[in-house]
Amino acid sequence: MERDRRGGCQSRGWRYLSPSTPHMHSSMRRLLSVSLVCLVLSSRAGAQQAADVHVGYTTTTQTHTVSYGIGGAIESIVDLVPLIDVALTVGADYQRVRGLGPGRGSVSLDATIQPERETTGFVPYLGAGVSANWSGGQQSEWAGSKPGLDAIAGLKFSFLASETVAARIEQRFGYVQGVEHHSTTRLGLIFAL
Repeated sequence: MERDRRGGCQSRGWRYLSPSTPHMHSSMRRLLSVSLVCLVLSSRAGAQQAADVHVGYTTTTQTHTVSYGIGGAIESIVDLVPLIDVALTVGADYQRVRGLGPGRGSVSLDATIQPERETTGFVPYLGAGVSANWSGGQQSEWAGSKPGLDAIAGLKFSFLASETVAARIEQRFGYVQGVEHHSTTRLGLIFAL
């Protein structure tokens, strides 16, 4: 492996950012620290825990560039007030522009509100998310990390009254600093922990 100008390493055409890269780790540390604190506090509050696996289809709003992605998340749902639950989700995603274009990775923290699930198998939710985003490799779009924001709307639904597996469809409208706005549709499965 060779060292590049910014302290990262080059191997097989993919740039790996080293721990000495300040842009990556300052925002990543902050986001992960806040995420871990939120998850620990929610687990002590008797939260329901779930794991999420999803695929995504993203298009930019002006150039209509299409990307496909995959990701996962850990979700904690807390009953804060009667009839309303708050969900905190820590996730990681990777997406790549169609035709093997530039790749992007992100780590995110989402907060959503949803009605308490009683008898119905359908649960709508709304929220927002913050993220740290990276683009790497020989086709990288930028160096270091960039913050991002997302508005989130979605629907969770259970399979045949199952309490352990559910599905999710989610729409996200977002922005990464200095990059074109994007719209992402996600389809995922949720597994109770």
